[in-house]
Amino acid sequence: MNACFVVWANSIFLFSSSTDGVAELEKCASTCEYFAQHAEEFLRPISQDMSAGHAGPKPPPRAFVTFNPLGVILAVMPWNFPFWQVIRFAAPHLMAGNAGVLKHASNVPRLRACG
Repeated sequence: MNACFVVWANSIFLFSSSTDGVAELEKCASTCEYFAQHAEEFLRPISQDMSAGHAGPKPPPRAFVTFNPLGVILAVMPWNFPFWQVIRFAAPHLMAGNAGVLKHASNVPRLRACG
């Protein structure tokens, strides 16, 4: 079995058996629910006023800002709060249609061997 997986799995097991682990999972769930419930509002196109300096018989041009997916987004982060670290990065980006790649920070001693 991969040593990196064993370290990660053991830290999750120890972490999730505590009261803090349950609180963190609840925080993660509420964050996911928040972004799911507000996705349409957050991603709605924003109309821009283009009438400044416009003259003539035609109506002013119309413009709006849209929020399109960027693609794959990299997150380099410590894993001291394994679930929350991932959710606070992933929830808004997945809501917006992006994909994500997670990499542990090099200063995390127990995961340094995973390189």
